Amino acid sequence: MLVVLSICSPFFILIFLGAALRYFNFLNINFYTGLSKFAFYIAMPAYIGLAISEANFNNYFNYQFLINYETVTIIIFCFSAFVSILLIKTHKNEIGIFGLNCSYPNMGYIGIPLSITVFGYQATIPLALILFSDTLVLITLTILFLSFSKSKLSFLDRILEIIKLLFKNPLILSIMIGIYISINEINIFPVIKNTLEVLSNAAVPTALISLGSMLVSEMKFNKIYKDMLLISFFKLILHPILVFLIFQLIPIEKDLWMKTAILIACLPVAANVFVFANQYEEYEIKSSQAITFTTFISTISVPIWLYLILNHI
Repeated sequence: MLVVLSICSPFFILIFLGAALRYFNFLNINFYTGLSKFAFYIAMPAYIGLAISEANFNNYFNYQFLINYETVTIIIFCFSAFVSILLIKTHKNEIGIFGLNCSYPNMGYIGIPLSITVFGYQATIPLALILFSDTLVLITLTILFLSFSKSKLSFLDRILEIIKLLFKNPLILSIMIGIYISINEINIFPVIKNTLEVLSNAAVPTALISLGSMLVSEMKFNKIYKDMLLISFFKLILHPILVFLIFQLIPIEKDLWMKTAILIACLPVAANVFVFANQYEEYEIKSSQAITFTTFISTISVPIWLYLILNHI
């Protein structure tokens, strides 16, 4: 367990550092916003794209891996949306965003750097596949749920909205560029590669500190603990359990890929969920609170899952 804590602690310490800096007004709102944009649009794409470009995609694509993981994603999204109607009387306009909260892990800021730290650069291919496919599936489900509940978008409008959101995501674009470079075995010009490496070194600390700053800004729970507890159960407990079970029922040859998938599934709600909620003006406050709540709970749950993954799975 000491090994696990030594791996996880720096990540959560940086998150708490960002929270402390924001709480004591060392980071004002403008600085925090700029740091978050730098992490999301520049540093993290450089980190992810460079890591993926150095992986070998020609020999390691695995359809069964994607089918297994995305089957669980769809189950968690749809089942949690249905349960939210029964248990907390979620409005029909909000169930799509609620399902997104329960199924969208924070890969960009926590999952990718943590997985690479634990498993090395061998994890970059399953990480890229999960990030791309999960984003596509979850954006599609969310837009479908929202459009059906509001009946504002035509089928063509829904498709165009999905494509637009995918190509506006810098992490997705960095994955596509990285895969293209890897498949075509392109040698990156040394000056560009060295610059990307410098940016990559800044990616993890800036991402985690900006995430911590955001958590403090959105830390207002009021009387919605039932929502938070239900989202935390689906995201931090049920999601990784189902991922583990489906890989037991339909195994794949690559054990490291399965472990990477379980580690990703146990992560807290992605910060991007608030972006969707804000864009569609549904479940905004509760989404920001869910990100905060699950991130703090994950300081306990993620090390437990990582211990199980490394020692018992």
